[in-house]
Amino acid sequence: MFFKRTPPNKLTIFFQFLISILFLANFNIAVAGNDSIDAVATKFADPVSQYLLARKYMRGDGVEQDYAKAAKWFQKAANNSHTKAQFELAKLYLNGLGVEKNYAESVELLITPATKGNEKAQYLLAMLYLEGKGTEKNTSQAIDWLREAANQQHTKSLLLLANLYYQGNEVDKDVPESKKWLQQAVDLGIIEAEDRLEKIIEDEQNARRLVELKKSPALRYRTAAEKGDINAQFTLGNSYLKGKNGLKKDSREAVKWFKKAAEQSHAKAQYTLGNLYYQGKGVDKNYRQAKKWLNKAAKNNIQAAKDLLNKIAKNDKKKLHQAKLKKSPAYQYQIKAEQGDPDAQYKMGQFYLSGEKGLDKDRGKAKKWFLSAAKQAHKEATYELANIFKDENNIISAVRWYSKAAIATHPESQYQLGILYQSGTGIKTNYPEAGKWLLLAAKQGHIKAGDLIMQMYSQGQIESIEYSNSDSWLEKIAEKGNQDAQYLIANYYVSSDMPEKNEDKAATWYRRAAKQGHMNAQYKLAVMYQEGRGVRKNNTWAARWYRKAAEQGHMQAQYMLGIMYTKGLGLPKKQAMAKKWYKAAADQGHIEAKLKYNKCSPCR
Repeated sequence: MFFKRTPPNKLTIFFQFLISILFLANFNIAVAGNDSIDAVATKFADPVSQYLLARKYMRGDGVEQDYAKAAKWFQKAANNSHTKAQFELAKLYLNGLGVEKNYAESVELLITPATKGNEKAQYLLAMLYLEGKGTEKNTSQAIDWLREAANQQHTKSLLLLANLYYQGNEVDKDVPESKKWLQQAVDLGIIEAEDRLEKIIEDEQNARRLVELKKSPALRYRTAAEKGDINAQFTLGNSYLKGKNGLKKDSREAVKWFKKAAEQSHAKAQYTLGNLYYQGKGVDKNYRQAKKWLNKAAKNNIQAAKDLLNKIAKNDKKKLHQAKLKKSPAYQYQIKAEQGDPDAQYKMGQFYLSGEKGLDKDRGKAKKWFLSAAKQAHKEATYELANIFKDENNIISAVRWYSKAAIATHPESQYQLGILYQSGTGIKTNYPEAGKWLLLAAKQGHIKAGDLIMQMYSQGQIESIEYSNSDSWLEKIAEKGNQDAQYLIANYYVSSDMPEKNEDKAATWYRRAAKQGHMNAQYKLAVMYQEGRGVRKNNTWAARWYRKAAEQGHMQAQYMLGIMYTKGLGLPKKQAMAKKWYKAAADQGHIEAKLKYNKCSPCR
């Protein structure tokens, strides 16, 4: 197969550029105006716009990241033969992002961009053929595609081709071919390729040296080793360990020669000796000696020594933890937790979170146990798990787990969910959703939830609050002096369609709110005094409360105060004052006040 990337002509590039500019301009207008962003791409109905929109959804660029929508628009562009869209959609199917993982679909989508010279598509297609995913395994096809990509200086393809030819598992081993591809990668400045090439050359040199030594290996090694040659000592030790070079396996003899080389700072001998002490092979198990020699090897940059030391450290830590756990009061909970008891799992999470019962604080272990219990619908564990995600600033996961606990009537989770939706922390602000969860928490006696929902009500973030006389939460807040709560309760008792209607109680609550300056409560209390509802009829008090509400700008109170002055109800007749308050109400759009003001000729 020979494919060349066909460059688009200048006219095509110009039109694609023009479409991109138009799409981005319309996209920014849609974002600024809260219009449908999808409508922008639909309006253009061209693959370039569809591809650009898909990329924005995939990257979360100017929109909330949404792989499903990205896949949708990539599919539309792909259907219109947009090769970049086909490639991106293939990757989504490959990784199961926004669509179900489907290797066969990836293969089908990659063929066109690969055929048109997309080196990344060629590499991915090669990997699928090599692994037999979404298609029958076809090493020959895989190699062909890798060659196409490598010839375009695709780094991963160069390295993979080199590795395949060097290993000789999928294709016939061909070291010169491997070196050829590695050299191309080296020419591109790839450090990894340079290291591999040096290793192959070194291996070739060592292989040639070994052939020479095999003519009389044991004699050569022993003679040199006894003279103090550390490389010979290591090789002789390795020969005894593996039974090579005409020698029988002898672990004790191997240890002897490894130790001689290790004492002369031979790094590999130090590692091997440490490993033998760790395994108890050729010597008695001795972790102290193992760590001693492994540390020396690690200082000489032997990665295997570092890895083994880390493994030993983890095992030591685990043993220490288990020993400590067995002595701690938490041990019985641990046993039950491991058997799947959600209450015990929750307890273990608490112990690790707070460092109780003889355990050290460990948020990772706490999270693990809370998750185990939460998966079994343990409300408290679900709440604690959500808290950990919130502390980690993973708000999406926090909302998910708070929601599960909130649905299960956990009041603190309902409250926390309400806070997140009200504040818009990490998620889109949603006042109705916040109000819903806060109200549910408040009805369960959560004081802070009640306070916050009243705060939202006073700030106009929610328009109304559902209340019945069985809801003690609102009354508790009202008793603490919250004027909005007092006003709402009063409204409930004065409502004509409520079976619990009680105008005496309504007047009491209106008065408490009115005394704190609640404008609407002042007006309604004035009405009750004027009509003698819930209180003894008293125009003087009615006028007094109308005045307080009017002075705060209550339009109807201003109009009624004008009436009181006109008729001399509860205060002296004063047409000038009547006109003043009629005008104040009229200026706010009160039609009857305007008529009264215009008729007030003696006041002119």
